Amino acid sequence: MKATLVILMSLVSQLASAYVGANDGWEKIFSTKSITLLYEANLGGIELKNACLTAQHVKSIKPMKYCPKLIPAKSDWVCEQWITGVYTYPRTMEKNACLQWGHNAEQNYGCLQEGVVSVTVPQTFNVRVVQTHGSYSTYPGFQKAITLPDCRN
Repeated sequence: MKATLVILMSLVSQLASAYVGANDGWEKIFSTKSITLLYEANLGGIELKNACLTAQHVKSIKPMKYCPKLIPAKSDWVCEQWITGVYTYPRTMEKNACLQWGHNAEQNYGCLQEGVVSVTVPQTFNVRVVQTHGSYSTYPGFQKAITLPDCRN
């Protein structure tokens, strides 16, 4: 009876540690398999757990494999040469966006004026954490704020 209880408690403990919640730290979230992190910040391909910020750049904390130059191939682009090193990506960039939403003359709701806006990766932003278990998903999951470290620390 005691052996069965110990085995059952061990299984429950393992299952509980496989799930993450809003109160868990980022270290546990990053180390848990079957996690999808959704966020709007453009880190240029740098993993969230490997990103730090300077005034002008998002940088990888640890070296990573990246492609500095794409070249055209038949119907696609291919990397000219892969490099492993600390990757730097602009923190601020311009992008096309809708500047004014509303109803047009036909009373259809949509973008009335498009333009270019400057977007900067903030130091702190929200991340939606979604976990999957087979065909089951926790979507919409939960939101958790993350603060990217300063690269000088």
